[in-house]
Amino acid sequence: DTGQIVDIKQTGKTRIKKTEDMCKNCYDRDSCDTKGYEGDISLNCLAGLSKNDPMMATAKLDVDDLGFLLYEVYPFEKFDKMYPFSISRLSYISDTLDSFFTTYLKKLIETLYGNSVLILYSGGDDILLTGKWEDVIKAVIQIERDFGKFIARSDNQREITLSASIVFHRSNRPFNAVMNKVTENMDIVK
Repeated sequence: DTGQIVDIKQTGKTRIKKTEDMCKNCYDRDSCDTKGYEGDISLNCLAGLSKNDPMMATAKLDVDDLGFLLYEVYPFEKFDKMYPFSISRLSYISDTLDSFFTTYLKKLIETLYGNSVLILYSGGDDILLTGKWEDVIKAVIQIERDFGKFIARSDNQREITLSASIVFHRSNRPFNAVMNKVTENMDIVK
């Protein structure tokens, strides 16, 4: 009764501190919600990092056909052959996905996109990103490529892919409206 049943891992950054350099290079600094270089950046600051248009993008990525993984792990019959349950396969697949979505993805975003993309959620088979719109698009493409390499079979064939929904929005748009649109688009993609 007192044991922990859920382990929540921190993925990505929970906050990004403002820097003088970041504020000086912000293309939307005239409408900055706070003056000075102290504190955490706001969504306006994040959008202002864009050199093209102070917009943001929020993206959700989801593993397609996760059922395929489960069929590979749990017993199923295919072509009149029964594949038995294997706890070692379940453990291996679980650890592999967990490694990609928590450890590898965090390092990828920090290395390639620094303070311009935030991982809002990454776990299970879902990823939720927000940030400077140009970098969110690049990150989605890079994640899909890297995921392909991560799970490819020895013959480089992929049976598991990612779907993505990207919504472009202004930083002052209510985030629940953004998330509703992301979810609606993901339903269309799937």
